Amino acid sequence: MSKLTKDKINICFFSPNALPLIEGKSSGFGGGEVDLWNLAVALGKDDIFHVYFIVVDDRARKFNAGNITVIVIERYKSIRKYRGYFLRYLIRIFKTFWGMQVDVYFVKLSSLEMIIVGVVARLKRKKFIFRLGHDWETDYQSLKNNIFNHNKLLTKLFIVCLKKADLVISQTRKQKELLKKNFNINSVVIYNAHHIPQNINFDGKFSILWVGRIHPMKRPRIFLDLAKKFPGETFIMIGPPDENHLDLFKYIKNETGKIKNLEFIDGVPNNEMEKYYQKAKLFVLTSQAEGFSNVLIEALKTKTPVVSLSVDPDDILTNNKNGFCAVGDVNKMVEYIVLLLADKKLWQLCSERAYGFAKENFNIEKIIKKYKKIFYEIAKRD
Repeated sequence: MSKLTKDKINICFFSPNALPLIEGKSSGFGGGEVDLWNLAVALGKDDIFHVYFIVVDDRARKFNAGNITVIVIERYKSIRKYRGYFLRYLIRIFKTFWGMQVDVYFVKLSSLEMIIVGVVARLKRKKFIFRLGHDWETDYQSLKNNIFNHNKLLTKLFIVCLKKADLVISQTRKQKELLKKNFNINSVVIYNAHHIPQNINFDGKFSILWVGRIHPMKRPRIFLDLAKKFPGETFIMIGPPDENHLDLFKYIKNETGKIKNLEFIDGVPNNEMEKYYQKAKLFVLTSQAEGFSNVLIEALKTKTPVVSLSVDPDDILTNNKNGFCAVGDVNKMVEYIVLLLADKKLWQLCSERAYGFAKENFNIEKIIKKYKKIFYEIAKRD
């Protein structure tokens, strides 16, 4: 590992599932990984910072991706003949982070690994920043039930690490308010960072799009029902598998094959995703809960109005009229889709507002300046 220098600030990102994204694969990662990698790449372009990016995979190795040093920790194998392998995996996590000479550890998404990184930072008296990835991380019960598999000890350890962090970054004002209310933790709000495209062809928009891991929380079955309700429209579903819900993935893949106006794609490399949003005239979001959904931002920045069943972070759809939220009512969702398909003036207004809002609020050129200031000030803090 490189040693600290007077003219550089060394930042260590940790995102266990980001390697498929870095390698340009079509699945195995989500919006949280995209958010961190976008930040790391933008930060690595500045000579003041050196960025390490730690991931997990079947084989340990180290390589450079542009200006970023990627370090791969060997994952554990959850089969009987490797009994004790999980403990050795946790030790590898600890030793890797302990051996690094960095100023700031930066982690997103709650996990046992995140707790270990927080402990290492505390023991080494280094700075630790945590970025929320989901609304579930702001409430004890949802943390315990939905993230830590009903483990009270891990839930409490996570909350302690959060309270000991040098900075907590929320994705939305709602998350900020809930953190303060439920845990008495202060945070700053920074939206997810994206590159905003310059040229978008209105004439090329023809499909109704859904994107997300095939996970029960994403409620993919609802999109299948919508495709059946609109047989004259072209529906596209991009749904990589979730390793914990492969039965649901098989079911969705099988059922989509029975719907003539629905095309199912089980994964697209991140650098090819934008073209699908560019060709979409509507984006449908059926998730039960999210943090600040990256797919929502991807739609807005490509002038694609959004119809969401339940999720409307900071009321950006409702307040800015760049789409609609049905507040959990599927029938209302159908009405909004009918309205946008029938009213071209309304669709164009929502489309223009979507792009304007994305350009103002999610532009990585603006957001990375906030992060640079944060990293620099925290790294220099006594």
